[in-house]
Amino acid sequence: MSEGAADGKPALLDAIRREIGAAGPIPFSRFMELALYHPELGYYADRERSPFGPEGDFFTASDVGDLFGGCLARQVVEMDAALGSPARFRVVELGAGRGLQAADLRAAIDREAPGLARRVEIVAVDRSAAMRARASSCIRRCSSSSACASSGSAVSCSRRASSRCIRSPHSCSVP
Repeated sequence: MSEGAADGKPALLDAIRREIGAAGPIPFSRFMELALYHPELGYYADRERSPFGPEGDFFTASDVGDLFGGCLARQVVEMDAALGSPARFRVVELGAGRGLQAADLRAAIDREAPGLARRVEIVAVDRSAAMRARASSCIRRCSSSSACASSGSAVSCSRRASSRCIRSPHSCSVP
């Protein structure tokens, strides 16, 4: 490890060292699990700092705008029609992060397919409790009439009536 590499999260490095000391070598997958998802010390656990967007370490398509959510909504509308418009339609997003894509998808479905908007349930799944909290908050803000519930590693949102989502560059960031 290079000099200074551990300066960012010494407590996390200590936790990893303790686990290795207690159990012996760990697979790379376990190292990454700890580095990213340790409940208090992992990369995604920080409730104050988001790794996404201009202030973070990287951008996703949803950080740039809502076009990808609109493309997904068109596909969901097509799949709904192909399935004969079932009474309940569930969309599951794995690794949902802050919920921007789920909120964009919700808004596009509201705009383009109000009938589907009343039947769709969007489930945002993420291993990180901090990301689930951000997703729940984001989806609630962007979908004021959504009923959202958290369970395990998922946030589930459905809607009884359609409403418009107005997106701004910072609408889903946590202060």
